[in-house]
Order: sequence, then C-alpha cells, then structure tokens
Amino acid sequence: MGKLMVRAAVPHRPNEYIFSQEVIIVTDHGVEPPALPTGSRSGALAIDPAIQAGNPDDWNEYILQAGAIVTIHWSGYGPTMTQDIESAQFIYRPSDGTGETIIGVDSNIGDGSVTSNWVVPLGPDGHVYVKAFRYESAGAGYVLSPELHIIPQE
Repeated sequence: MGKLMVRAAVPHRPNEYIFSQEVIIVTDHGVEPPALPTGSRSGALAIDPAIQAGNPDDWNEYILQAGAIVTIHWSGYGPTMTQDIESAQFIYRPSDGTGETIIGVDSNIGDGSVTSNWVVPLGPDGHVYVKAFRYESAGAGYVLSPELHIIPQE
C-alpha cells in the first residue's frame, strides 16, 4: 500500500516526460483514483415515486405529491466513495430563501446504497441534494450530489 505518481515518456521526444497531476493511491485492492476535491459534485440523484420526473426543459425537475413519502437515492458516485464516506446528509432548500433543512441522514454507506425517505412538504418549490462527509483518513471534506428541483403538488 502507498501512493505513487506516474511518469510517462513523451513519444518521439527523447528525455521528455509528463507526470500525473494527481497522486494515485495503491491499496491491497488495487489502484484507486484520487478523492474528489471538497465541494465537487458527483453521481446522480433520483426520487421515487414522482408524479413527473424530468421534462424536456429540465431533466432535474421533479413534481412530487405533497404529503407523500418518497425515497431519495444517490448513485454513480464512484467505486471508492463507499469506503471513503462516513455519512451523507440529505438536504432540502426551499426556493423562498427560508433556509436549508436536513431531511435525512444515511450513516450506513458500506451497504452500497445512499438513500433516505422523506415526506414531501406542501409549500414552495425547492432543491434537494446530498452532502457526503469523508473520513479523516480519506482526506476529510465533503462531496455533493447534483441538485434536483422539487415542485410539490396537492
């Protein structure tokens, strides 16, 4: 186990080399990509069930039944992130500027699924996203999911 930087020769240019810009992590399980920088967005977010999920103008727009219990699922965040993430907060931010609310927490990332259930509020539209916190040993900081625009409907 350890870290290495890759050096490669430039074709047809003797004594010229290029180096990797990121340190590559080598573990017992093979080579892992470097951790995403803090605040980076990664993966895909989905909500089920939805009255309408995406439309031709904005594929991140979800129309949801107010009062319904929905499941928010974050996926595609990379194979090493399940080992690096300590917990994930699911956050709702109303468009009326009243502030963010933590609507769920998943502290069992090791099961390979980052999900949370949520009761859709009747009120203003807003945005939902995930903020995942990394272990100190994985570089601390956090990674974000994409945001989904939520439109509650009676």
